[in-house]
Amino acid sequence: MPKRGLSRLGCSDFRMTLSWGEKNLAGAPFNIVTHAYDGTAAGQKLRHHDDMVKFRGELRTMNLAARNHLGFNPIIGEQVYPIRIPERPHAASMPALAH
Repeated sequence: MPKRGLSRLGCSDFRMTLSWGEKNLAGAPFNIVTHAYDGTAAGQKLRHHDDMVKFRGELRTMNLAARNHLGFNPIIGEQVYPIRIPERPHAASMPALAH
């Protein structure tokens, strides 16, 4: 019965598959400790993507408020609380993302 694990691979094969000594790179261009995006193009792309997610969430909030007559007083017929349309994030500062 063959043994499982390291003995089946052999020591030299096992050493070749490990990535010892390689640089420790982050999985995303974002620092979770400082809450800052990297200055690279990938970091700027992630920042724009996150800003677009927030923008779409604000649009959904505004859409639901408008559909449910939030801020409108039907007795006096006036808009009591104004509904603010959010501003779309711009990608003009990043030439790779400009459409």
